[in-house]
Amino acid sequence: MFYKSMGNENLADVSIPSLFFDLYLATATGDQIKVYLLGYKSAFLYNGSRDDGMDNSSIAMALGISKSDVEKAWEYWENIGVVKITKTNDIYGVKFLDIKYNYIKKHYKTEIQEDTDAKDMEDDNFFIEIEGLIGRPLVPQEKIKLFDSMKQYSISDEMVIEAFKVSINETGKIKSISYIISIIKTWYDNSIKNKDDLEKYNEERKEKNINYKRIFSALGFNRMPTEAEKDTINKWIDDYKMSMEIILKACEKSVNISSPSIKYFDSIITSWYEKGVKTVEDVINNEKKHQKLKKYTQNNNTVKTKFHNFEQSKSDKYSKESLRKLMISGIPNPDKKE
Repeated sequence: MFYKSMGNENLADVSIPSLFFDLYLATATGDQIKVYLLGYKSAFLYNGSRDDGMDNSSIAMALGISKSDVEKAWEYWENIGVVKITKTNDIYGVKFLDIKYNYIKKHYKTEIQEDTDAKDMEDDNFFIEIEGLIGRPLVPQEKIKLFDSMKQYSISDEMVIEAFKVSINETGKIKSISYIISIIKTWYDNSIKNKDDLEKYNEERKEKNINYKRIFSALGFNRMPTEAEKDTINKWIDDYKMSMEIILKACEKSVNISSPSIKYFDSIITSWYEKGVKTVEDVINNEKKHQKLKKYTQNNNTVKTKFHNFEQSKSDKYSKESLRKLMISGIPNPDKKE
């Protein structure tokens, strides 16, 4: 970015095309010429970058004429084709057109390539409405940034102005043009192209914020969720299609945890999702099945001792009658030697 140093604007040079004198000096009145020159000086030196206090009222006071005479002078110059007047939100704007460019284009059949970008960037009604919202003129660099972002994110004039209004409503002021561009980028990322899209987006965002608050309140978190935590909660609702009732049911398990986290509850809800759990009743039934399985496992997991491998006695091969006869006759000792 390049800037020109200016010690005192009263000592600065103002360059006016000589065609102005050749074409308009003879036909315009003295007051009309004076009005033009005072306004042109302000535009030439500052180009709207800062307020030098020059407006129709101050011009009228300087020349000793009425404000309505000043406005009539501007109307004369607009009819001649050297200025363009814009009025937005009680702001009276005057744009000085390029006299040399217009003269050559009108009187010579030279093909002049239209600078569409520059033409679009000079949309007076658009920028003057923005300046009315922020209460100051936009500097050229700010206009360039806005214009570039409009092309990059394919956004309309109406939505850019809406971005300024949103910023004012949310923060009470315009933080910076970069902040406005960040709003525009967010809208682009969320496919917001008009006010209807924006209204729908705001309703969804409002509903999501309510959900975040309910879940964090149930968990005992006295803070706002991080972006990662928001993404996880959005996954439960948008991807898993879990109802708030089920999510709050999972949050009830926080009473048994010293340091609950969204990651822990994500594992619970993801498990439910994979098992097809959709209602609180499903949750209860799933927990009952889990308890039954746990009890069954415990019952069949008896403690084994050395007697589990004990080989049964050969006496199990005899009937009761055979055992009785053996007891009467005596059981031969297999270790006894004949």
